[in-house]
Amino acid sequence: MTSFINSKGVTLIALVISILVILILASISVTMILGDNGLIDRATNSKEANRASQIEEKKELWNAKRMEDEDEALSPEEFINSLGPSGKNLLTADEIEQILGNSSKGIAETGRITIANRTIVFYLMPDLLASLIIPDTNTNNYNNDKYSDDGGSPIIMKKTIVKSTPVAALSNNSTVNARPYIAANFSGNSELLEMKNILNGQTVEEYLETASDEEKENNEVNTPEYNLGESTTGTITIKKDGKIVKSGYVSRDRDLYCDITEDGTYIISGKTTDGRELETTITVDLGSVYQLVAGSSNNDQICLVDGYGNYVSISEENNPRISVREDGSYGNEESLNNYIYGSNPTYLNIYNWSWKNVKVTITIDGKDIMWEGYVGRNRNRIKKEVQRMINNNKGITLLALVVTVIILLILAGVSILTLSGENGLINRAKNSNEEIRGAQVEEEKKAWEVKKEGKGDSVQSVDEFIKSLGPKGSKLLTKDDIDEINETGKVTIGSRTITFFESSQNLLYDVQGLYTGDSSSSGNMQYYAGLMVNFLGNDSYLEVKSTWDSKATEEKESIIVDYAKNDDYERNYFKEKYPGQEIDIDLIYESYGVNSIEEYENSEDFMHCLDYICNNKKDELAPVYSSNQSVNGRITVKKGNEIICKYYVRRDESARCTIYEGGQYTIVGETEDGEKFERRITIDWEKVKETAQPDSGYNGGGGAAV
Repeated sequence: MTSFINSKGVTLIALVISILVILILASISVTMILGDNGLIDRATNSKEANRASQIEEKKELWNAKRMEDEDEALSPEEFINSLGPSGKNLLTADEIEQILGNSSKGIAETGRITIANRTIVFYLMPDLLASLIIPDTNTNNYNNDKYSDDGGSPIIMKKTIVKSTPVAALSNNSTVNARPYIAANFSGNSELLEMKNILNGQTVEEYLETASDEEKENNEVNTPEYNLGESTTGTITIKKDGKIVKSGYVSRDRDLYCDITEDGTYIISGKTTDGRELETTITVDLGSVYQLVAGSSNNDQICLVDGYGNYVSISEENNPRISVREDGSYGNEESLNNYIYGSNPTYLNIYNWSWKNVKVTITIDGKDIMWEGYVGRNRNRIKKEVQRMINNNKGITLLALVVTVIILLILAGVSILTLSGENGLINRAKNSNEEIRGAQVEEEKKAWEVKKEGKGDSVQSVDEFIKSLGPKGSKLLTKDDIDEINETGKVTIGSRTITFFESSQNLLYDVQGLYTGDSSSSGNMQYYAGLMVNFLGNDSYLEVKSTWDSKATEEKESIIVDYAKNDDYERNYFKEKYPGQEIDIDLIYESYGVNSIEEYENSEDFMHCLDYICNNKKDELAPVYSSNQSVNGRITVKKGNEIICKYYVRRDESARCTIYEGGQYTIVGETEDGEKFERRITIDWEKVKETAQPDSGYNGGGGAAV
């Protein structure tokens, strides 16, 4: 009996323990099945993601059909309804209303739907996108893409996360290379502006926490409106205080850029070509944002700039100080009060710390602002000494030349033959004058370079300096000399070859004349030029165009005939229009109403010919591109000291700069590995107007504006 009772007690304890274990397991099972990330939720999310993928796939097929034959394809409304309950049942009735809208229910049309964190855009409802862009051009920090967000968040471009910089910066040659600017465009046209709109102040990391699996995997922000490939054209105007600051025509990959030089509220209004009117505003407050930057190439001058890149004086009130980095850490700070130089504005001269890694700190409004870097050799002092020696020797050089001329004049009386011979005194005197002129030009150039090194953009630009030496200036250069400089970057006077700049063929460019407005009424037309630029090896079109321009007429005509015979469209065109006739250059010229290769190059068919060459003859006419060489870097287009545009370029993404007047422009390229190139070009505005085509977006890739 006792044994039975004892056994029963053991069984009850075991039963209670079993029930507890079962309850725990049941709780875990319920949580796994019904919890926030349980099996049911995961199955539902998987089902929704699968539905979104099916809709995307159907949409891509529909878009392809529209591209092939828009008349035969379903309209957007028909296609969307075909995915609904009465069709493929991929969209609910409520979702269709969300896309197409329903005025009776007060539901606005959006043209899109979000399913499983994926936004699917069926068609664009034009909106106005605008943002303050603050480029980072500090060469010490330059690495890959450099797009900065005014909110401090990094922006992703082409799968690359880049860090933002809070203010505009100076380059190492103390030239302001970038200003903050407003970029504006219609939705669907600009990848950069759409990304900024999507991030909406978030960091990329914050955004990716709730992004689609594809975006997380690729570490990039999806831009559905831009990816749709549609374009909304029109005019955008930027105003401040009721005055127009900038106005222009925009389209896909062509934003309106407006340099910002003062704080305030900017009103951005847009009018699409189909009559939609849109408006937004941006408030700019950068005047109280400061940064220390290197003001010389060897970093021995440290300057203070505000958010617009303007120099600001440094005083003892800012408590300037410096510390040296040794053994991986910075030592004690030393005061820089005795190293404040210059006037209006002042700067810090730290040449005493040459060959050292240092950190410079100043304090403004209670906040510390720092600059860190390596201080190089003090070249300015050496150059000034060289200039002093040149100046001291100038009189002696002239005296020696005068004595030479006098001696030659005395010898001239010895013999008329000697006087007028091929190597006679007259010719020798002319050569001496050329040597004098060459020496004077070289001395003027050295003096200008010394000033340029110390004062940057406050000194004449190279174009202005060359012009000052010309017929309307000091008359040291002739018109022919100036033409030679503009073409090659150098000039030979006497025995001296004087280089003003290196003209590099590593920079390729093309200019296309464009217009908007009614061609039947010249008063309503706006002419401008599309300037495409990239490094050699990055753009097949630019390399083909460059190679084409260097070929003889016979070679060009042979390629044109090859194009007409082998391109499907061209071959069928000539077969139908000229049945039985052999395709030769005369027939091609006749069919397009031209008489020469020059006239053909200004025709629309020439652009198609270049496209054919880019697709079929890259190995022959674009060998560097075909070898898969790629150069990443920055390209800047200037007119004098004024920066017209600045881009970051890479393979298949060229800089595209809109030019509104003719004249001389300088293209400056700097690769990521530090190589610098420069090329001078002249844009003939009359030729631009003569060859202008309707603007439908000029050829080439899409470099990123910085």
